[in-house]
Amino acid sequence: MHGRLAPALRALVAICATSALAGIAVAAPPPPTALKVPHVDYRERKLSNCLDVISVESHSSPTVGVQVWHHVGGRDDPAGRSGFAHLFEHMMFKSSKYLAAEQRRSATTSLRRARRR
Repeated sequence: MHGRLAPALRALVAICATSALAGIAVAAPPPPTALKVPHVDYRERKLSNCLDVISVESHSSPTVGVQVWHHVGGRDDPAGRSGFAHLFEHMMFKSSKYLAAEQRRSATTSLRRARRR
């Protein structure tokens, strides 16, 4: 008898719990609010060497931020030609007429260390 009662009792408890939960109202999440992005006044120009410059002037902080983007990845290679990304890697980090090998990397590392102090 005890063996038959346990499954029946479990079923009864499950039915009662389901009935009790059905009466509880579940609050819906609030609707997403519109994202307000402030207008950024920027200036865009192309230099004579074809460098694109985008600048934003702000007097809220006495800092300057610089980002340099090189569009030289594999997806930027001309159709049927590859290896330009590797070429530009060597041009940036190996020696040139004005910089010794790895000089640019050590200069940027020195700047980072000086900024941490």
